Amino acid sequence: MHEKNEALRGDIQESLRVWLDNRGEEFCASRRIYGGRNNRAWRIDSDVRSYFLKEYFRHPQDRRDRLSAEFSFLEFCQKCNIGCVALPLMRNDSAGIAIYGYLQGKTLKSPIDAYEVGSASAFIRGLASNSENPLATNLPFAAEACLEPEDHFRLAERRLDCLTKALGGKSDRQNIIGEAANFVQKELVPAWQSVENTARKKIAQADFNLDGNKLLPSPSDFGFHNALETDDGLVFVDFEYAGLDDPLKMLCDFFCQPELTVPLKYMPILLESLETFDKDKILKLFKIFLPLHRLKWCCIILNDFLRTPALRRDFSGAEWGEERLELQLAKARTYAGQFLKRGVWGEDGIY
Repeated sequence: MHEKNEALRGDIQESLRVWLDNRGEEFCASRRIYGGRNNRAWRIDSDVRSYFLKEYFRHPQDRRDRLSAEFSFLEFCQKCNIGCVALPLMRNDSAGIAIYGYLQGKTLKSPIDAYEVGSASAFIRGLASNSENPLATNLPFAAEACLEPEDHFRLAERRLDCLTKALGGKSDRQNIIGEAANFVQKELVPAWQSVENTARKKIAQADFNLDGNKLLPSPSDFGFHNALETDDGLVFVDFEYAGLDDPLKMLCDFFCQPELTVPLKYMPILLESLETFDKDKILKLFKIFLPLHRLKWCCIILNDFLRTPALRRDFSGAEWGEERLELQLAKARTYAGQFLKRGVWGEDGIY
């Protein structure tokens, strides 16, 4: 990420100045932080300290209330004394902004080791131990929350359907769009058929209750791509998809993240953090549903080929264009290649 001097929108600057004045502080400077792909972010400096200001993407085609999801999740963490996250300080829904405590730290790099996984486990343990806290009932559902086993199938299928429709009839084009259409039709569609059939057979043979799991206050989109190394240890950021969700989905997403991958050998550490849940059942379902989420994440890598995610990229100022599309298609091919060669996207000896 990098910073650049850039003026705030007039109404945002006025809201910020009023808030700082009420705190007895004076506005000094704003610096735009580039690097995110969904929203606009600034470092705000007063005469006392620094803050993080986030301007959230809002569009009729994107119904997610990102501001409310993130702010309410961080308020929940604050009230439950769960650390390693930013403090929620102010929200202005009409302006579409929120202000948080500023976290000074470095982004992580591969390889991920036991120290990082232990920090993630401690965070999840704090959330899991508060899953029955009355405050949790005020949280919204996480983005694409899975409330029953069938939802895991629907998620992967919906992601693939969106790509198929967006790229349908374009496989004959001699450009990056045609290449992506070919990849989806010739590799991802057959992979989905294999993954779905295998998972449904295992579900039919299951010797345990398949009813939905107890819900977890989940950070969602949880992984080390959304973490910073600070002087006080690891902190986690970006909770605009957060809310109540199946802990199984959180675990699958954690081990499917394509940017900073986590080896499956660390699964016991994360599973142990869910001490108030049925861990044996979650593990059995994890082995069944992990391939579905791997395919889902391969589709997510190709989000730039869809209209609404592309609009978010434009809003955030992220680089977007043919070069970006080529990069994402290459990533998707690499990601898929790790699992397609095994035949069914997931039978790789989960510990």
